Amino acid sequence: MKVEKLFFPILFALLCNPVLAQEFDLEASIQRGNTIYSSSCASCHMMNGTGISGVYPSLAGADSLMNDIPEMLTWIVDGGEVNGVSHSFSLTDREVSDLLNYIRNSWGHEGEAILPEEVQPALQESEEGD
Repeated sequence: MKVEKLFFPILFALLCNPVLAQEFDLEASIQRGNTIYSSSCASCHMMNGTGISGVYPSLAGADSLMNDIPEMLTWIVDGGEVNGVSHSFSLTDREVSDLLNYIRNSWGHEGEAILPEEVQPALQESEEGD
């Protein structure tokens, strides 16, 4: 009897919350990230991720993409400064997640999914490490 009373509220919560109702779709995240990268990043880092030597770092073959998630998130969110011009981006946690998933799964990289809910804790970790 108690199980029946719990079943419907739990089912309702799952159906009303798509994040709980389905697993994270890495492929869809990568596709969304490709769109963000193409419109916001490729003009400097190039579509093939090779960057511009001495100006914009190469993302292709960069081990730091796989190892230092908090640092990567900080670069994506805060941007950087090139020739005195600041480059920062206003992205949601989902967009940051999508962009990082695209970068970490392109140009020969194979990275695990970075979930949107992991963005803020990782950024805080990066700030605490400074």
